[in-house]
Amino acid sequence: MNIATWRLRRGFSQLRLAHEAGVSRFRISLAERGYAKLDLEELHRIAKILGPPPPRQKAFPMRSRK
Repeated sequence: MNIATWRLRRGFSQLRLAHEAGVSRFRISLAERGYAKLDLEELHRIAKILGPPPPRQKAFPMRSRK
């Protein structure tokens, strides 16, 4: 799961996440789009703020067979 999906499922804006993680909103934006790599310390702070990633959702619900 990428940071943008994780962030959105937790209800965070880029600005709020950036503020709480101590990085710029621009840096969060670049990282989400793949133009910048966050260092391990930044990733750790973001993970601590967002908590465990939500479970993956299936693209299509499974139908029971008859």
